[in-house]
Amino acid sequence: MSDIASFLSTVPACAGMSGLELNTLAAFLEPLRLAPSEILFREGEGGSAMYFVRTGSMGAWVMEDEMTRREVYEFLPGSHLGEMAIAEGSVRSATAYAKTEVSLLALDALDFHRLVWEHPGLAVKLLGNMARNLAAWLDEAADYLGDLARWGENARRKAVVDESTGLFNRRFLEEAIRAREGRGIDARRPCALVAFDLDRFHDVNENLGNPAGDAVIAQIGALVQSMASTAGFEGIVPARLSGDEFSILLPDATKEEATAFAEGLRLAIEELFIEFRAGPGAVTKRLSITASFGIAEAPRDAYDGQSLVACADGALAQAKAEGRNCVRCAEDDAIACLDESVPE
Repeated sequence: MSDIASFLSTVPACAGMSGLELNTLAAFLEPLRLAPSEILFREGEGGSAMYFVRTGSMGAWVMEDEMTRREVYEFLPGSHLGEMAIAEGSVRSATAYAKTEVSLLALDALDFHRLVWEHPGLAVKLLGNMARNLAAWLDEAADYLGDLARWGENARRKAVVDESTGLFNRRFLEEAIRAREGRGIDARRPCALVAFDLDRFHDVNENLGNPAGDAVIAQIGALVQSMASTAGFEGIVPARLSGDEFSILLPDATKEEATAFAEGLRLAIEELFIEFRAGPGAVTKRLSITASFGIAEAPRDAYDGQSLVACADGALAQAKAEGRNCVRCAEDDAIACLDESVPE
């Protein structure tokens, strides 16, 4: 048995082959050497050969965008790569390169088809083994993709959700407002925004410490989440902006509907008692807090999302100036002083 045939006897793709078959296959293979970092083939290129790794280590990467590449696989001695290019004429799905000095055995597409024609039994064994190896690799890849999907979901959630409350964050709210604006806002399809913050919240942190403030924010977040889920508004977006600042987008609500919702939330916050214990053995304290609300509606108060936010914030400032723990709405003509580019 030749040296190449002896090597092939250790290759999973050649399992079950006789010595004669291994020698036959060896005769179709051409040796190839690569220096470290040398490219074997590139993603997107047409393929004309498959390869067995004899010594060294090959790597493969794919381009995620024009500047970022992701390593996807490593090929160790006994591995094969590039078989889809000669079996189906597929383009290369990744860029293959030498991680170390590498020796390969190449099977050209023309020789592969000669092998199938002249030695069909040998070709069936080779293809069957490669198919089983591919199935095992796909199982491994499926597990990896499952992990990647779970990681991606966690990453996506962290990108749009405020961890302290479970509400959406400012970024998601801004995107939701732009999306709603993009679908069109007119008198038949209004859009309301409720802005609110907690009254004298800084006193809680100063008098009882940040853990007490965190407990208040968490409880308010849970309350807002609960009320938003049962309010009956389609596509409602409750969000914590920062600190004790919150906003709730009601995509197809009028100012009157938003006012009724905000008043219900204001009363629920006023009636909420939060129990807090500074540490083990400490006396349990009951906290209560109130909130001030500002409401604006497009198109009555604003022609666009930016003006809608400004109008709601202005109404919130009015609520705080008038004694707090109340709901105030932007005046219907508020847009006149917020948007100097009112369309004719």
